[in-house]
Amino acid sequence: MEDKPLVSFCLFTYNQENFVRDALQGALSQDYDNMEIVVSDDCSTDKTYDVIKEILKNYHGSHKIVINRNEHNLGIAGNVNKVLYTIAKGEIIVLAAGDDVSMPTRVSVSVDFLQLHPEVTSLSFASVLVDKNLNKIPASPGRLLNIKNNTILTLEDYVYNCFSFLLFSGDSRVLRRSVIDAFPPLEYVEAEDIYLFIRSLYIGSIAYIRQPLVLYRQHNDSVMNKERNKTLEEKKKDREEYEDKKDVRKQLEADLDWAIKHNYVSSEQKKIIIKKINWIEDILIPRVPITHSNLYNKTKYIVREIARFIFRE
Repeated sequence: MEDKPLVSFCLFTYNQENFVRDALQGALSQDYDNMEIVVSDDCSTDKTYDVIKEILKNYHGSHKIVINRNEHNLGIAGNVNKVLYTIAKGEIIVLAAGDDVSMPTRVSVSVDFLQLHPEVTSLSFASVLVDKNLNKIPASPGRLLNIKNNTILTLEDYVYNCFSFLLFSGDSRVLRRSVIDAFPPLEYVEAEDIYLFIRSLYIGSIAYIRQPLVLYRQHNDSVMNKERNKTLEEKKKDREEYEDKKDVRKQLEADLDWAIKHNYVSSEQKKIIIKKINWIEDILIPRVPITHSNLYNKTKYIVREIARFIFRE
């Protein structure tokens, strides 16, 4: 086995004073020894940064510690850009949120898998849904499909498979440095998830590992619940802002143009990739209840029915 590559475990925090302690302990508990832990706080207005300093000042383990606090709030994508392009030094990048918890073997399993599969540029794990107190939330029927074998997906697989978008969780993303080196920082969007996913596919393959090594916390302030609990007026406002910016499409098309320009993909592949971009845009754009993502709901229904058929008694 080749020498262990340097891993940057990047923990992104913002106003998570009640949860960041668990997230930090998850990072510090990793059993992989050639690792730096980069904690980047996006100018939290609560005590998140104080908790970070309190915990890390007493750490005397083998991991190198790097702490960054942004002078003003950059947003998710801005915070990720700063860390990935100017701070993190690792050959492998582990992304983690300040309210989720990584299991001790998350990094070592990731490195072992990437060394066995050099064509894979990014991977995700199955995650365990938990509440704010880290109590397990029962999985929906659709999530039961995640117990099958590991999956390695190419760009061709992805653009022809409408279910693949639903199988990869951003809360457990791991990247090779090559993904960062191959593209410029994100420019048009406020989050990083799907864009890093597709960038990885432009230069290699994606792996989904059905070993649950991340506790994905659901609470009132989580991104998922904030979106779910928005009022009709808030969703209408989101839709109006989206119509003005169209940031999702701008970023996806900019990345596609970059990939073609640098020969990551061929111009012949552009038409089918554009169709996939249309589908992703339909999933990601803000909606009001009367027009709520018909395609997404139909896909969820199909997945649920398949799960019921497979796991029926």
